[in-house]
Amino acid sequence: MTDWFKIFSDKDAAIGEVISSSHVGFQVQSYRYEYAYTPEYGSILVTNCDTHLTIGVVVGTKIEPAPGLPSVPVPLKATRSEIRQKYPDLEGRFIDVYDAVTIGYYASGRFYQSRPRRKPLIHDLVYIPGSEFIEEFHFSSGSSMDYLPILVSAVSVDELKVFLEIYLNYLIDKLGEEKRYLLFEAFSSAAAKYFGDDVVDLLLEIGEKVFLGVEQR
Repeated sequence: MTDWFKIFSDKDAAIGEVISSSHVGFQVQSYRYEYAYTPEYGSILVTNCDTHLTIGVVVGTKIEPAPGLPSVPVPLKATRSEIRQKYPDLEGRFIDVYDAVTIGYYASGRFYQSRPRRKPLIHDLVYIPGSEFIEEFHFSSGSSMDYLPILVSAVSVDELKVFLEIYLNYLIDKLGEEKRYLLFEAFSSAAAKYFGDDVVDLLLEIGEKVFLGVEQR
């Protein structure tokens, strides 16, 4: 059995830490702001809470000047590589923040697709998990996406379709084409289990588009 607590205790592998949290989710400030070191919108994060690992999905992100600096940055008219060379300390001038909704947790050797009873604490370390962790979260006890109601409730109605398409494609990218139909089965089962007809129709339309390539007319 993989020791997930050991993997998510490596300080050098952390991409940031918690700066705000609640029973619903948590906010992360990344240590660096370049793409290679930060999570994507609609991706999974893991927070080490000592007694358990909190699992969240990024539902919002923003970058802004650090406190004490002008609220509107001065235009530099340069490429990213030119800016890196000329301003090696630039990352310290900005705050890169990610909002995540909690969709599950890992404790006592088991994965749970529900919220834990404890929220993350400020400064808890945050990680980007690999494919194996994401696969076990979804398939360690059969195919399941029972967290779908939590995820849907975290996004506005106007954003829901776009967000779910991004998130479901992210899962396919991480887990591979061979898991496409298992994911669709888990997604459609959760939709039918937890939602009324109107919402089910929308969710199935999204799922069929992403997983099966079916475009609705």
